Amino acid sequence: ALTDVLAHSTRLSALVSDLLTTARADAGVEDAPFEAVDLGTLVTNVVARQWPEDGRVSTRVTAAPVLGRPAQLERLIAILVDNATKYSPAPAPIVVSTSVDATGASLAVEDRGIGIAETEQARLFERFFRTQAARASTIDGHGLGLAIASHIVRRHGGTITVESPVSADPQRPGARFVVRFPRA
Repeated sequence: ALTDVLAHSTRLSALVSDLLTTARADAGVEDAPFEAVDLGTLVTNVVARQWPEDGRVSTRVTAAPVLGRPAQLERLIAILVDNATKYSPAPAPIVVSTSVDATGASLAVEDRGIGIAETEQARLFERFFRTQAARASTIDGHGLGLAIASHIVRRHGGTITVESPVSADPQRPGARFVVRFPRA
C-alpha cells in the first residue's frame, strides 16, 4: 500500500510542478539569467542521473555551446527522454544526441515507439493535447510535457520539430524530436 501511495504522490507532485511551470510561463516569470552552457554535458548529466541503468537510453553527444538557463534546459531534456521511454516499449532503443554547425546547436531524441500521426503533429505542443494512439494506450499522461518543452525552447530562441515515422517497421514507427538553438 505504501508503494502505491508513494507512486501516486510522485505523479501528483510532477503534475503540480508541470502546472506551476505553465503558470509561470504565462506570467512571464523567469528563474535565472542566461549563461554559457554545453548542451552535450547537460544531456550526459540528465541521462546519467535519471536513467543510469536503463540500457536502452544511449547518448551521442559532442560539445554544443548554447546560452541558456541550465535548469530549464535539463528539464527540456528530461521531458523529451521521458516521453521517449514512456512511448517506446522495452527494449526499443532511445538515442539522445547533440550536434553543432555554423548556425547553432541541436539536440535530438529518437525513439522506436508508437509514432505520431502526421495529422496530429501540428497540435503536439499544445497544452493538454494527447495523440489518438497515446489516449488509446494505457500510458499515463496529461499533455503538458511537450507544451512545457516548447515553451522552454522558445524562451531560449530555438525551435522544436518532430518527425515520425523514422522507421520502416510499422510496429515501431518511432518519433524524432529535434531542438535547434542559436549558437552561443
